[in-house]
Amino acid sequence: MDEELPKSNKGHRTRQRLLDAATFLVAENGRAALSVSAICERAEIGRTSFYNYFRDVDEILDVVRRGTVESFAAEFRNSHGTLPRGLKRLARCLCLILFRAAQHPLWGRLVAELGMEDGGPPASFVEDVRLELEAARAAGSISLSPETCRTYATLLADALFSRARHPRQGPADAVEVVRYVALLVTATGVGRDEAIRITEAALEEPDAAAAG
Repeated sequence: MDEELPKSNKGHRTRQRLLDAATFLVAENGRAALSVSAICERAEIGRTSFYNYFRDVDEILDVVRRGTVESFAAEFRNSHGTLPRGLKRLARCLCLILFRAAQHPLWGRLVAELGMEDGGPPASFVEDVRLELEAARAAGSISLSPETCRTYATLLADALFSRARHPRQGPADAVEVVRYVALLVTATGVGRDEAIRITEAALEEPDAAAAG
């Protein structure tokens, strides 16, 4: 459904404060704990003003969810750098997403909380992962069947969302992320040492901004 956006700058600022408050509360406490009162208290906006911008909690939650899914999809696609589709590019994207989740835990928890669709990862993300696996299969890098590629894409997405919800933080972040992503890569049939090599090499590629 199309949203009716505020016409004044003040209205835009108020609406954004409500969205920021809802985003923070979902990341902190989960969507089940979200309420109009909690959002307004966090945003320091009167409860009656809330209804000038959103009908109810479900509507503001839907706006936050769509923004979160779009942010996550952009994070994945912007992580490609100069790499063609395949296992190396997939490893790079997964690493960079987990690095961001470790550096910004609220973002990671928000993605894990709102990115799921009907109890599973977003279909668009699963499809992105499947395409990377299919490219790796076509190049002879892995020996998964097309059907297994689809199944593994779902399992890998589940594992990534779980890790994004509870990232390990601290000085060992980079080492832990590389090990974790390499472990996911081994599930495609690649040996452990080769999986680590692929993952480490993927991170040495220039990023998308530098490539442009």
